[in-house]
Amino acid sequence: MQLVDYIDYRSIFEKVKMNHLKEFPTKESYIEYLKQEEEDYSFVNELYFALGLDFSEFDTDSSDTIDDLSLSNWLSGNYIWLEFSQGGNDSNEGGDNYWGYGYQFKICLDQDIFIDFSYENYS
Repeated sequence: MQLVDYIDYRSIFEKVKMNHLKEFPTKESYIEYLKQEEEDYSFVNELYFALGLDFSEFDTDSSDTIDDLSLSNWLSGNYIWLEFSQGGNDSNEGGDNYWGYGYQFKICLDQDIFIDFSYENYS
């Protein structure tokens, strides 16, 4: 068992989401903040869309997807990545047919806000 298996990713996500939306209730307010800080804001529209989704049926990170070294590197940089994913394998006589997608959130641990986001289609 690795340290990453003891982290409650859902609770972290919900706490940061609540704080982020309190600080930046609209995507426009967050874009303005990022512009003032001269930071990339290309991910903001997708981020705010994803914040409205229900991830209760999604899988979260575990030692199957990340290791303690990655976690340690993130923490030393004062951030963490959280991923919610769904997927599977519809195998048949013709072979494997992997499908799935994931929502990846980068969190600044100093500010408890989202600082990056990406969506990946694993198909």
